[in-house]
Amino acid sequence: MKSRKKPAATTKRCVKWSRRRARFGHFYLSCDSSDACQQKQKRKNVGDTPNFPALQLLHDPQSFGEKLYDLLQKYDARFSLDHKILIMQLLARVTASHRLTILGFYTYVLKYLTHHQLRAPAILAVLAQSAHALTPPDALTPAIRKLAHEFVHPGVGPEVVAAGLNAIREICRRQPWAMEDDLLGDLIVYRKSRDKGVLVAARGLLQLYREVNPGMLKRRERGKTASIGMSQGNQPTPFGYVEKPAEDIEGLVVRLFFFPISRSR
Repeated sequence: MKSRKKPAATTKRCVKWSRRRARFGHFYLSCDSSDACQQKQKRKNVGDTPNFPALQLLHDPQSFGEKLYDLLQKYDARFSLDHKILIMQLLARVTASHRLTILGFYTYVLKYLTHHQLRAPAILAVLAQSAHALTPPDALTPAIRKLAHEFVHPGVGPEVVAAGLNAIREICRRQPWAMEDDLLGDLIVYRKSRDKGVLVAARGLLQLYREVNPGMLKRRERGKTASIGMSQGNQPTPFGYVEKPAEDIEGLVVRLFFFPISRSR
């Protein structure tokens, strides 16, 4: 029969670790209960959730965003590309957190939307992050056209096409009304591509518009669920409209004071 004894090396290692634990037990317990360990465990449990408390506590975020944009314009020739990207990332996060409207930023970033641009993925991420539901579609439509013209065509590699389609999808996820009907029809044709990355990106764009605005798709591209929803009258609310008009301002209490009028005798 085989012996159940543990190897000598394993036994010695366990004994050594037990002695060390018994001798310095208070040290290990203090490390386990320290604030740093607890914070690390909390972050591990919560997950990678973006949180920018310093940006959310800004006193006047609109003025701060406009100053950042003026800084980009004023020192455009002096700043390096890395410095510009850092400022654009900060501006995009402030814009997304407070839903600001800085229309000149989308015109400024157009010159960087080329497939041969250095650090193009970072610039595409900045553009997608700066869009939100209150951004006017007219400000984002030129950027989407530029992305389709520069990234999504047969003259570039499949990884470039996939990056362009993914960037367009993320922008349209935040503001679906920025897309044009004809351009959307041209982009979703790439779902028949042989490259897996391009195929997945085009199908993701198609699935997005099946959910948010199937009326922009042709009838054979809408799918069964979207077609049934449209037949039942489920239409998305256009930009600038609300489903229910505002009746009162939340937190505002209007009181009418009636003062008695004294009659003179």
